[in-house]
Amino acid sequence: SIKSISFIHNRNCFAVSTMNGYIKIFRIDYVNNDLMEGSKSPSLSRFASKSSNDISLTLIRYYYLDAEDEYALNLQFSVKSTSPYLIFSTCSSKIMVLDIRTLKIVKVLQNDLRHGIPTTFVVDANQSWILIGTSRGFLDLWNLQLELHLKSVKFQRSSFPVKKISILPDNSVINGRQVSSYVSVIGCTGVSDVTIWD
Repeated sequence: SIKSISFIHNRNCFAVSTMNGYIKIFRIDYVNNDLMEGSKSPSLSRFASKSSNDISLTLIRYYYLDAEDEYALNLQFSVKSTSPYLIFSTCSSKIMVLDIRTLKIVKVLQNDLRHGIPTTFVVDANQSWILIGTSRGFLDLWNLQLELHLKSVKFQRSSFPVKKISILPDNSVINGRQVSSYVSVIGCTGVSDVTIWD
């Protein structure tokens, strides 16, 4: 069964992780059948249908996590020209960074198992840091470039999981002043709160 789906920003590709350990990257192809009527090409004629437009999926890459009982829980693309990465968390509290060009793991971060399983994470645009939310309500901040754990925080007397972390836009205004590098966090409290963190 599918565990997570993530789309590449401004690209027609997405990744899917499944419980059998596979991460598959698909390309979405848009085909105008009006242009292919009478085409002799077998590769083009297979897209033909009664509708004038078709969408097809093509598997372009896949990666298999071969460790026993290991699969990707959450996926997120972080694409720069020199480092197009797919970052994912596993059920053993690892954060792994996969280079989607070579399909090689380039970084592995082992988050503290006592903090719970990663439920969500966010990576900044420069791939400098990653903030991980866990099933026991911890927020773990890592320096992604140095692979160094920086800080852990948790609400007192609360073990509710972190549901979602998002980076606020750079032009956000909080209490009358413009802020950057702030994140919003859903979870940790047991009520429907959204908290803002620097």
